[in-house]
Amino acid sequence: MSVSVGGPLNEDERRSLAAVCDALLPSLEPGEGDSARLFRLGATDVALVQSVERAMGVLSARQLQELRLFLRLLDSTPFMLVSAGKASGITRMSAAEREKALLALANSPLPQLRTGFQALKRLATFLFYSVLGPDGSNPTWPEIGYDVPTPVPGNSALTLTRITRPTTLDADVCVIGSGAGGGVVAARLAETGRTVVVLEAGCADLAAEYDQREIVGTRRLYLQQGTTATHDLGVAILAGSCVGGGTAINWQTCLRTPDFIRDEWAERSGIAAFRDATFDRALDAVSERIGVGTGESVRNGNNAPLERGCAALGFHWADIARNSRGCDLSQCGYCVFGCRVGGKQSTANTFLVDVQREGHTTIVPHCHADRVRRERGRVAAVEATARDERSGARYAVRINAPMVVVAAGALETPAFLLRSAIDHSQVGRNLYLHPTTGVAGRYDEPVRGWIGAPQTVLCDEFARRRDHFGYRFETAPIHPGLIALAQPWYGGRAHRSRMQSAA
Repeated sequence: MSVSVGGPLNEDERRSLAAVCDALLPSLEPGEGDSARLFRLGATDVALVQSVERAMGVLSARQLQELRLFLRLLDSTPFMLVSAGKASGITRMSAAEREKALLALANSPLPQLRTGFQALKRLATFLFYSVLGPDGSNPTWPEIGYDVPTPVPGNSALTLTRITRPTTLDADVCVIGSGAGGGVVAARLAETGRTVVVLEAGCADLAAEYDQREIVGTRRLYLQQGTTATHDLGVAILAGSCVGGGTAINWQTCLRTPDFIRDEWAERSGIAAFRDATFDRALDAVSERIGVGTGESVRNGNNAPLERGCAALGFHWADIARNSRGCDLSQCGYCVFGCRVGGKQSTANTFLVDVQREGHTTIVPHCHADRVRRERGRVAAVEATARDERSGARYAVRINAPMVVVAAGALETPAFLLRSAIDHSQVGRNLYLHPTTGVAGRYDEPVRGWIGAPQTVLCDEFARRRDHFGYRFETAPIHPGLIALAQPWYGGRAHRSRMQSAA
């Protein structure tokens, strides 16, 4: 098999990767009831090795080093004998032996081996069902009933400043991050007459540029091209990295903070504002500006079964309030890769527009904030690095500002503060994630959970199982790559059978 060269892998590692891809996603002889086209497709038909290697290029140096070592070990006879019971490296095994070896690694008592398997399995399965061919589509899509809507014209009221040379900007305030935190703060500061510079590390795509195909949207709009995860891969983290941040790619669910949680925050922090009218006014102001309501919470194939199930079981459920104004349901669901019609009331359609309406505001995409510069004990500037997307060239940027607001998200904010040598005992601590686990089922009718309003029904019957702890039932918008990534892998045929039922 011919594979690409010049990527992060050497030839031996690339051969191991090819063997893994062929074992995970083999070309199979279809059985009764199988789609012949879907089952006969294999890793080589979508140039999977090249795509996986390209995806590895966005991993951190440590992650890439560990994955390269794992690939080398897979072709080591002693390693495979001990870890998988096979007296041969993976490139020298038969197809059946490779499948058994991977299943052994997937269920290994050693967490490092399970993590290595999961890293390769997630990349390979996601890309097999999302990578694009010369015609701009994926050959699996027709066989699972998936398609992408015809793009509608998109436009945005924002003006973005692209950096093409070393640059110095002056402002009253530099806001780092353009998402839910940065966009709101920037708007309020601009209302006071201050000049504001907003830095966004992610891409400059706005409505007209949103592609809405899964692989393109994931690579362009998500942090680390969607590969962000905990070290053991136990929790995958989908975070926005684009103008509008998470508000550009989220599912539009807008839940007010429950009173019992606000009480807990107030008690633990000693900040009374969490439980008084100040907090209510803040929630009201944001909700009004982004159009929170249930008027467009229309059921799709994903959400309707949740409502029916709750009603049948007598569980409490409710319509989800969403930041939606004038959405086009034929485009909804694909808006997790950016909303072209402007119905999703992201900060790019609301607060950042307000910022520029006030005047004297500059929004700079592709600009990574490196550190705060302090002079004589006071904040003086932000040092940043801008990237020209076309050429790849990087330019030093300095924003002279006596006030800096760091709103780069839960992951990047502490990293920036640490780079800036901010001396505080809590920097880098107290990270809380929102873990979810999926439950899938087969229905008599097609579900097609990629079409329609992403989340519209919430079941909170078990929200407080014990004290303040519990869980909620919601549904998620799904697309082929995410479905494939999330499916367990018990072998190539079993995984393909599940994917055939994805619609």
